[in-house]
Amino acid sequence: ANCGVDSQILNLVVAPCSITLNLKCYISCFWDGIGAMIPSIYNQGCDPLATANDCDSITVEIHDCSQPTFPIIFEKKVMLHIDGTTSSLILPASLLNQTGYIAIKHCQALYTSSATCITFQGSTVNYDFTTAASQAYGNNQKQIGPNEWGIYCGDFNQDCNIDILDLGIQEADINAFSFGCFCTDLNGDGNVDLLDATDLEGNVLNFIFCNNPF
Repeated sequence: ANCGVDSQILNLVVAPCSITLNLKCYISCFWDGIGAMIPSIYNQGCDPLATANDCDSITVEIHDCSQPTFPIIFEKKVMLHIDGTTSSLILPASLLNQTGYIAIKHCQALYTSSATCITFQGSTVNYDFTTAASQAYGNNQKQIGPNEWGIYCGDFNQDCNIDILDLGIQEADINAFSFGCFCTDLNGDGNVDLLDATDLEGNVLNFIFCNNPF
């Protein structure tokens, strides 16, 4: 659909009513090793409407690049599918021709943003985090396959560091034999156990932390 028709003699300007953002990203710990992520939210039983095609919900933010503090000008929670694509992500027409960083938030993932400011032009904008580490700001992604990259995971307290504080949170859930909807279930199989500890320990030892412009 198009809005804002400005008709003048020999001049017609047609602007889109909204912008469709086609976004793709992987959460590294959910990677199944053969080309997709596992259906974590389906395995955990967190959402009765979830299907085997759904990985988990994420929050997508747009940060305004025209302001020195990069304020959030758009925010929406959407479903991330096992192929890395999201459910319908429609941006308002007010973002047309504006520039912004695209940021991804998830309860077990490291807060990660696009490498550069994206200009929202036309009715469709595409951004794919998965093709290279450099698609994230500061090259802050983990290689999960020969040509696949994913967002680091294990920041349970969302303090932008994957460290021993997160190990303590996960250890408590392991000792409690937790199962179901727990962010500490890193491999998304529905149980919090020792299988979830390996990736977290590696990220802690590698001093993984956020690297964003805001």
